[in-house]
Amino acid sequence: MIWIYIALCLLILIIEVPGLIKQQHYRDLYVFMFLLVIGFFMGLAFFLKWPLFAPFAAMTSYFGI
Repeated sequence: MIWIYIALCLLILIIEVPGLIKQQHYRDLYVFMFLLVIGFFMGLAFFLKWPLFAPFAAMTSYFGI
């Protein structure tokens, strides 16, 4: 199952990145890669049963709300 997830992430990468490079949208490429890496590791953590924190709880503790 994890191999399907990795293949799907690579497929998204292979489809999207060449177009962004060809059109010279480098800022969009950086944001896309950043979000893809975050999503990839969150999904990987889900599949491997790593402990995940709630993002909203982390923000509230960081900002002291």
